[in-house]
Order: sequence, then structure tokens, then C-alpha cells
Amino acid sequence: MENLRSENDRLRKIKSIKAPVKAAANNKELQQLAAVVDATKAELQQLRIEHSDLARKFRALGAKYKACKDTHATYVADMEHLHSVQLQDKDKQIHDLMILSRAKEDDDDDQEHVTHQDAVVRQLRQENARLTAELSAFDLDFFDEIEDLKFKYAQAIRQKQALETQLAAQLVTSTTPPQ
Repeated sequence: MENLRSENDRLRKIKSIKAPVKAAANNKELQQLAAVVDATKAELQQLRIEHSDLARKFRALGAKYKACKDTHATYVADMEHLHSVQLQDKDKQIHDLMILSRAKEDDDDDQEHVTHQDAVVRQLRQENARLTAELSAFDLDFFDEIEDLKFKYAQAIRQKQALETQLAAQLVTSTTPPQ
């Protein structure tokens, strides 16, 4: 019986020596996990700030894009209408000039008039070509920039969600008691 008591006392002493060592290791591991969680929270906060900033910029650019698109559509429609009206007017002038040039072909004085009318016709054709070139010179780089911003915004959202998932997994792991 005495042997059993001494053995029991010896086992209690060993257990009391090992418990603080194990507790210290667990505390150190908890401190490391807490530091990782804090760093991840800080990174997540920074990403949320960046996300808010990108969302604000995206909304502002979206509003600018819509305004430019509306203005662009109105401008194109106005230019097309103006071009159409000018073409009709110039065609009528050309037609009238041709009728006049045929009617006065017999007169010697009309030769100067025909030359002048031909110059007017050439001038009208040049102006027509200039207006056609002006109508076709729209810059599409602005719309490409909008598409790039949409892509960056979607990418930032995906990164934010991945970090939130990672943080949630780390929180679950850190709150699970050691076995």
C-alpha cells in the first residue's frame, strides 16, 4: 500500500511539472494566432477602405460615363442631322447651279459664271468631305478606360471576399479549444 501511495505522489509531481509547460506553449500559440488575426483584421480594414474608395470612384466615373454617353449620343444625332440638312442643301445648290449653267451655256458672259459656279460646287464638295471626316472622328479610349475600372473593381471585390473567408477560417481555428 505504501508503494502505491509513493507511486501516486510521484505521478502527481510529474503531472504538476508538465502542466505549466503545456499551458505556456498553448499561451504562446494563442498569442501568435491573435497576432495573425490582428494583422488580417488590419489588412481587411485597409481593403475595405480601398474598396470604398474604388466604389466611390467607380460611381463617379459611371456618372461621368453616362453623362458623356448621353452627350455623345445627342452630339452624334445633332451632327448627323446637321450633316443631312447640309447635304440636302448643298445637293439642291448643286442642282440649281447645274440647271443655271446649262441654261446660260450659249452666252459668252456665262462662261465666267460657269467657272464661278464650278468653283462653288468644288468648295461645297470639299466642305461636305470635311464635315464627313469630322463626323467620323470620335475617340473611343474613354470607353476602354471605363471597362478597365470595372475589371479592377470586380478584382478588388474578389480579393476582399477571399480575405474575409480566410479571416473567418482563422477565427474558427483560433476559437477551437486545443485537444
